[in-house]
Amino acid sequence: MIERTLQLKKYDLFEQLISLKDKFENKINLYLGHLLHRYEFIEVALDFYQSVEDFKDLDAQGFANIIEGLAIRNQITEAIQYGLLGIHFGHNDFRLYKYVLELMKLNGMTSERNNILEKAKNIYPDSKWLMQQGN
Repeated sequence: MIERTLQLKKYDLFEQLISLKDKFENKINLYLGHLLHRYEFIEVALDFYQSVEDFKDLDAQGFANIIEGLAIRNQITEAIQYGLLGIHFGHNDFRLYKYVLELMKLNGMTSERNNILEKAKNIYPDSKWLMQQGN
């Protein structure tokens, strides 16, 4: 129903429905975050993702979308932290590694970046992009 309100551009009804987000379970907030991100409501999606109380309930897509949203806000350190958290929880999604490596490079985090780069190369030994990143 919420997706339909977006498709029909019924934003007033959409606002009423999402005002109930505190009553939703984590997996509903995660789904809504994905939905809102897909429709390019990045800021609102970020709020839904960040309302998920247990980080273990976030999937790789959620972590990737949070990183993108925080990077848009220029919250680079927070974006890196979410990326590392996603990796820590075992999400071996290439995007997480790529985002973290790119953001660490921007932040001048050379030694931390090298550690993540080596871990990524072990998981993705055939990645040309990773090979081009140097040590």
